[in-house]
Amino acid sequence: MTRINIDTKQKTISVSVAADKNLRARDEVTYTIETKDINGLPVSADISLAVVDKAALALAPSNSAPMLESFYSQQGLSVTTALGIVSSADDYNANYRKTIPDGSGSGGGGGGDLGIITVRENFKDTAAFKAQVVTDDNGSAQVKVKLPENLTTWVADVRAVTADSRVGQATSELVSTKPLFVQLGTPRFFVVGDRVTVGATIFNNTEQPLNVKVSLDAQGVELKSNAAQTIEVKGKQQAYITWDVTVKDNIQRVDMIATAISGGFTDASKPALGTLPNQGIPVFNFTARETVGTSGMIASADSVTESIQLPTSLNFTDANLSIEMSPSLAASMSSGLTYLEDYPYLCMEQTVSRFLPNVITARALKAADIPSPLQSNVDAQVNIALQKIYAKQLVDGGWNWWMAIRAIRKLPRMLSMVCLKPKSLVMIFQKTC
Repeated sequence: MTRINIDTKQKTISVSVAADKNLRARDEVTYTIETKDINGLPVSADISLAVVDKAALALAPSNSAPMLESFYSQQGLSVTTALGIVSSADDYNANYRKTIPDGSGSGGGGGGDLGIITVRENFKDTAAFKAQVVTDDNGSAQVKVKLPENLTTWVADVRAVTADSRVGQATSELVSTKPLFVQLGTPRFFVVGDRVTVGATIFNNTEQPLNVKVSLDAQGVELKSNAAQTIEVKGKQQAYITWDVTVKDNIQRVDMIATAISGGFTDASKPALGTLPNQGIPVFNFTARETVGTSGMIASADSVTESIQLPTSLNFTDANLSIEMSPSLAASMSSGLTYLEDYPYLCMEQTVSRFLPNVITARALKAADIPSPLQSNVDAQVNIALQKIYAKQLVDGGWNWWMAIRAIRKLPRMLSMVCLKPKSLVMIFQKTC
């Protein structure tokens, strides 16, 4: 077998992409894209443009291979067949769409002027994705993108393919920044009663040190520190400032805005990790439901006082009290037996336990002359259970715990002997190996 190497240089095109300038958050940037063949001549091509936060790309490698490798990869000698019934392009596209991220929910900060300071809250991982762009006969196209409010480095990824399947791709970087900006550091969620230290990082991108006034406006928490603080940040350096807060009760979200002011430089930002609308942080109230019961007896026609003490450290919003009175202890048993009647798992022991207590209780209630709905269901339950017991009996006269372990000899088997007498029903269980 001979290996044949094919030069793919003729199948490539040169792609370049450049932004008009470095901008601030929320500004509109124009990307100029050019496509040329290997001889440097303009060529028209279909292109796609993705503008993504560089921080997101640093977390994981690209999930797609280079275009030239994808279109013209090494091919082995093989034959592939497929049946349309089981290999559907619609199914493939549907499964592929489920893996595409929506590109929202993360990022850094952006702009503001003196007077009314604009608060940054529109943070995205993907600023734009445009897949229906075509360069003209001169091999040129322009795409306008409005940047979100992240202060970060944006990576523009351009991929191109011509009508005759020549391919190429290129990337470029664009920095969106400010001389002074603040970035809040918060958790993704709070729990009611949390005592948390939240912080903010102040970035000084100028050459000179700045005396920065930083303040925190918070809703849904109680500030334990001074809301306004002052800190000096050296040139081309950053500093960190913190606040101690306590999450309030009976709330569902926390909203925070950090503001930094130094001379003519200002910035304000909401938490980048906020997952609720307007970058709000959810507040959860985790509770463990606990049921406590007590019982007593009224021996005469009089009242009885029962004291119930609730923990003072907990805020009860959905607690309830249920009081049940019965003329005798026998009557109070009927409500608990409904659970056994509807028990969903039926090994051999559970099949018997599903009806046997009801049989005994029904007879006890009948002896006490107390009407009960159990009596009407007893005959049907006994008949169904006995049919299952007869059907699952093994050749040696015993029963396995489960049908699935019939062939395993060393597992315990359950022997059941049912003795029906005119006035009693006795069940005896034994385990043998």
